[in-house]
Formats: sequence, structure tokens, C-alpha cells
Amino acid sequence: MSTDILILNTAVADFRGSEFTFTDKLVGPGGLAKCDTKDMPDYGQRQYKARIDKGLVTVGGAGNVAPLIAKAGLKVAVGVNLGKGDFDGLDAQGRFFYDMMTKNNVDMSQTYIHPELPTGTTFIGGKVIDLAGAGDSFRAGLICYVTNNLDAFKDGVIDFEEAIQIANLFASLYIQAPLNARYINIARYPEMLRAVKKAKYDNVSD
Repeated sequence: MSTDILILNTAVADFRGSEFTFTDKLVGPGGLAKCDTKDMPDYGQRQYKARIDKGLVTVGGAGNVAPLIAKAGLKVAVGVNLGKGDFDGLDAQGRFFYDMMTKNNVDMSQTYIHPELPTGTTFIGGKVIDLAGAGDSFRAGLICYVTNNLDAFKDGVIDFEEAIQIANLFASLYIQAPLNARYINIARYPEMLRAVKKAKYDNVSD
């Protein structure tokens, strides 16, 4: 499969739950939490799978970006590490990530199955404003714009204002979508560009 965009990033499964009170103890300045594998709950793979089946998880990392680019009409692949496990060779988190990507036409042929480390896993408590993926979806829109205007970008004459508007539209539509259907509002790139141009024209007319 030919590829327009190759994303090398961390594969992550973002679990959500009000019972994740342990995250409060790990949060540092700016609301960011850093922890090691030893700090994670001692959940078994069946417990992770049960949460996945209940819709309490979304993909993160490369999973926030790649499907949006694919829906916009570009051919995208990701290179990620996934954990080894009992779900067709992957751990529960990795299987969820892999299946979500292939469902959204993302090429997963560059996957490496790590024999020891699990797929990246994060925990989001229930008492937070959940904007996970806002930055990633912004970058997805920016990447789509640059890729579709590559000659102008190379020549230094790309319309950066329009590029930012496209990126903001991607992020806005992503965040407004339901957790279990984060990509539903993203259209193909020409439609997204028309929406931005129409909004710009309407603002000028006003």
C-alpha cells in the first residue's frame, strides 16, 4: 500500500472512570501526570477487555491523528509498539488500538509486537474536563492542509491562516463528537476546506 503520511508515535488506550482516584496523587503542575508501569492499577487483561466492551476507552497517541487524516482522504500508516497478549497475539489494549485503526482505513503493517511491555495505557479520572486528543486532532488538520498544499509549503507561500483554521475545525469537530465515535464529524478534505472558506467569506460579508 502506498502511503502519503507515516506516523511514528506511541499507541495508547485511554481508559476513563470516576474510580481512578489514584490519578489525583500523580498529577503535577499543569495537570500532567507521569508514572511508571508499577503505578498502574493491577488490572488483568480480562478487566481491561470488560472496560473496552463497555465503551469506557478511546485510542490515544497516534490513534487521535491517523484516522482523522484517513477520513480526510489521505493514505496513512502508523508505526507503533503494541503489547503481546491473548487477544489474537495482542494484549487487550493493543487489540483495541489495532482494530480501531484498521476499521478506519489506517495501515498497521508497521506494527511491532513487544514481548514484555504492554500497549501504552492512560487513566482519566471522572472529575476532569476531558479534552484528550484536542492537540492531536489539531495537528491532524494541519498535516492534511500542508500535504494538500505541499508545493506552496515548500515555496514558502502557503496560507498559514487558512491552515490554522482547518486545524481548528478538525479539533473542534473531534472534541464535540461522542467518545465512542470521535471521528464521525470529520469529512474528506475538500469538504472541510469548503467549510473554512465559507466561514471566511461569511465573516467578510458581515
